[in-house]
Amino acid sequence: MAVQSGQASEEDTAEPAGTNSVTVESLSDYLNGLSTAWARFTQINSDGSLSRGTLVVKRPWRARLEYDPPDSGLIVAGSRRIAIFDRKSNSGPEIYPLRKTPLHLLLRDSIDLTDERLSASFTTGPDHSELQLKSPSENDSGRLILSFRNHPLQLDGWTFVDEFGNRTHVKFDALGTGIDPSPALFDIERETSLQESSQ
Repeated sequence: MAVQSGQASEEDTAEPAGTNSVTVESLSDYLNGLSTAWARFTQINSDGSLSRGTLVVKRPWRARLEYDPPDSGLIVAGSRRIAIFDRKSNSGPEIYPLRKTPLHLLLRDSIDLTDERLSASFTTGPDHSELQLKSPSENDSGRLILSFRNHPLQLDGWTFVDEFGNRTHVKFDALGTGIDPSPALFDIERETSLQESSQ
């Protein structure tokens, strides 16, 4: 499904008669109600290779993407930072402020997709919807396209587009909610210590 540019409008959100209407407002309500989530995922990398892993989210500001072997990657968002670990490397994680990544738009404590500062564009059809987010901050690297299944409404995955136009697609097997993940899963210092002790 092509993603249109510009702000969402009534024309963008129009659906054929007889279908349930999905709007930017209804997506905001859905995401604000998604305080915790868990999913197995398949990732299609920009070079066409595939990775599998597990996603855990606890809003606000916390997420964990842990990749299955033979991949060694781990991404942890916590304390408004994001850390990228390579467990095969002898060096520590790469750590960035979470606000400099598009992921912070999904993990923030309150999500208002109608906010013009998010530079959102929206497309919808009978079965699926897509919402493209890009923070106006010049320090952000890339943009995030959220994919939704309409019936019932559920986050289906996302696509990250970096500053060079490379795309990484993440597709969820199924999204579980109502979990109570341990705070340790989002502790960057703990993960750093575990990596150092394993070397």
